[in-house]
Amino acid sequence: MKKFIFVWLTAAAVLLSGCSSAAPWGEGAAPQEGLYGAVLDTGKSDASVITIDGETVIIDTGEAEDAEDILGYLSQNGITYIECLIITHFDKDHVGGAAEIINNVDIGSIITPDYEKDSDEYLRFDEAYGENGLDVERLTEPVALELGNGRVSVYPSALDTDDDNNLSLVTKIEYADRRLMFMGDAEQKRLSELFGSSLSLECDLIKVPHHGRDDGDASALLAERAEADYAVITDSFSERADSKVVKAYEDEGAEVFCTRSGAVYFMVGADDSMTVLQD
Repeated sequence: MKKFIFVWLTAAAVLLSGCSSAAPWGEGAAPQEGLYGAVLDTGKSDASVITIDGETVIIDTGEAEDAEDILGYLSQNGITYIECLIITHFDKDHVGGAAEIINNVDIGSIITPDYEKDSDEYLRFDEAYGENGLDVERLTEPVALELGNGRVSVYPSALDTDDDNNLSLVTKIEYADRRLMFMGDAEQKRLSELFGSSLSLECDLIKVPHHGRDDGDASALLAERAEADYAVITDSFSERADSKVVKAYEDEGAEVFCTRSGAVYFMVGADDSMTVLQD
């Protein structure tokens, strides 16, 4: 994908000042036009918040203790309503903070894979959405949501497996002429399923699956198919992304951001301009 980068003056000012506590578009309500989002620094877990023309979706909620960071980001950006909460699968580092989010923020809808899990984190999630009178859409077919002038498409797996990671939902966000892919923890079998489908994986930004774990040829092929300008990997200093995966994306021309170094912020304007910055 061809890079076309426009750096907002407020973003530059934040970086030059060394301030990492605020999103680069500044304190207060996130802008009501354009796409603004963050892959938060929650260690080796996933938590992404994306606002499209003033409407917000959350993809995964990290571990239980990460809910505080997510709620802090929402408060800092004046976000009081979530159009959709997407849980890609039920591992604790993706669903762990969901109960706290549900109990503290108004939510329009919840999307998950079509299975259940016997874990404390899942049970807390199940209890929270029930007590708050929310329904959960357990996907068996793709679904598309229109948010502002953007589209959020969510793709379930049809695999017959007990492996949570290979049941990961994959989310594609389209805004202006930009495409962003969030891959959950998809491993080799799930990636092979995607490679054999009609879904185009080509994108401008990809949230790399499974914290940058090396899945051999599948990891390299995903980097090749994505052709992304930016790759974001959710890792930690104690559990770093595999260097082979980082290199695979760099070899395809991507700039790689690992969240062990801070949250990653991205912005897309209605004019197709795109900026990606890190704390």
